[in-house]
Amino acid sequence: MGTPSRMIPRKINPQPQPELLSVALALLGRESALSPDEAAVVAGIKPCTDKQLVERFRIAIAKGNDPLGDSFCKLRNAIDRRRHGQTFTPKRIVSTMIRKAQAEVEKGGAFAQVVDCGAGTGRFGLAAGRVFPKAAIVAIESDPVCAVLLRANFAVAGMTDRVTVLVGDFRKVKLPFRGRQLFIGNPPYVRHHDIGEDWKKWYSATMRTLGADKASKLAGLHLHFFARAGEIAKPGDVGVFVTAAEWIDTNYGAAMRSSLCARLGGVSVHVVDAKAEPFPGVMTTAAITVFHPHQIPTAIKLQAVANVSDLGTLAGVVIRSATDLASAKKWYPRFFSPASVHVLNAPRSGTRVGSLFRVSRGQVTGANHIWIAGEKAENLPARFLLPCVTGANELFAASEDGWQLKHVDHLRRVVNLPRDLDTLGRWERSGVDAFLKWAEQEGGNSGYIATHRSPWWAVRLLPAAPIICTYMARRPPVFIRNIAGVRLLNIAHGLYPRVPMSDVELDNACLALNRASSLNDGRVYAGGLTKFEPSAVEDMLIDWTSFTWLEAAV
Repeated sequence: MGTPSRMIPRKINPQPQPELLSVALALLGRESALSPDEAAVVAGIKPCTDKQLVERFRIAIAKGNDPLGDSFCKLRNAIDRRRHGQTFTPKRIVSTMIRKAQAEVEKGGAFAQVVDCGAGTGRFGLAAGRVFPKAAIVAIESDPVCAVLLRANFAVAGMTDRVTVLVGDFRKVKLPFRGRQLFIGNPPYVRHHDIGEDWKKWYSATMRTLGADKASKLAGLHLHFFARAGEIAKPGDVGVFVTAAEWIDTNYGAAMRSSLCARLGGVSVHVVDAKAEPFPGVMTTAAITVFHPHQIPTAIKLQAVANVSDLGTLAGVVIRSATDLASAKKWYPRFFSPASVHVLNAPRSGTRVGSLFRVSRGQVTGANHIWIAGEKAENLPARFLLPCVTGANELFAASEDGWQLKHVDHLRRVVNLPRDLDTLGRWERSGVDAFLKWAEQEGGNSGYIATHRSPWWAVRLLPAAPIICTYMARRPPVFIRNIAGVRLLNIAHGLYPRVPMSDVELDNACLALNRASSLNDGRVYAGGLTKFEPSAVEDMLIDWTSFTWLEAAV
């Protein structure tokens, strides 16, 4: 598990994948009762005859590594793996979660069965099998290629007789029941766009039975796994899952948070800072969640750490009542201070940005290829072609030029037509009509955004904001003084003063905002991007004490 790349046997060619399956068949050593899907992926593939290569894999597996899984990650296109939520868990995270499971044994008794949900190549099941030698292992994996590889891993570990491999969706499979169960794993991260409507309805209904008032259809597949575990678990069972930490403060995570405070039985949530790379190569904040289905908690332990190694200590652990957590709109950062801070939940001082600025996202066009001016807009009146920030890089570049956007020559223009075209003169109307005819041919009048605004051609760019900020990147947001008075698309936010401010005061405010800007105030997504919603920017706390105008303004 977590084998360094240098330990992966080099004789495996980058392509084709059948060579890896060939090694797996050799490690199985005998005919195995493969499922029909597994049999299909190995059809025509014979066991590898390179004994030295097979032995190198065998030795690495026996040492507790996962060369089959590491090789799979090199062979399977990263985009395809992300599409199916295949993010393999490093050894240090697996070990930490197993230790938390061991602590549960000391409290409530031995596990009769370990359920490795979304097993991949079996990293959790193998580790649990070594620590809980009397427990049966159920490995559930939807990818038949991975299922063959995990069978090979269990065969080398001598656990085949204890393992049941189920090839399918964790939400569908029926489990054998042998007593107290441990549900453990890294649920696949698949966004809601790729989840069917029937499953979204199931998720909503199931989360209601676990104590949530309602559940958003925007929840990803990783949260569906919590719902399924809660649905099929018996009192006394334990869950230990690692996921991206987005659900801690997103709207779609509200049902998850509510259920942890109710019948999903939250015990603890441990957040690992993205900078520690809990998943190597992926800048993602991770959350390890321990839960006792059907045991309503009175309190939940919370911890934020900068390094995975810190998870084994009690440093930074705070205990919050389930009632307080259930009533909170979101948990981060109120209940989790930045991982770099040793005393969690320390009070923060300063003035809330929202008390001085209204923060608004830039305008959405609905079809950038139409409304960002190109050759088809050449005959439009110049007054309808407004210089606009259309990419975050334009703001990052301005951050290197004194935090000011002074010039517009390098910016693209966005078509901003009036609602009432009858006010245009004959020459202007002719150019506009020609452009709109082309826009209709491109579907500009039939998209979701166009059909929800009236008239469909009126993009209605917002007034120029005196301060602009980026909102999604792998770095803190930058705040730029909009000296040129340009408009924004929805790749940035505009800050509009709630009180009158002079140019000097706006300059000072912009500098203060950049000094205070931190990733800790945003939300880290599974792709490693940190996102700042307008409300998150308004919630930022800034030290304004050096500005003499503050008292009068507030």
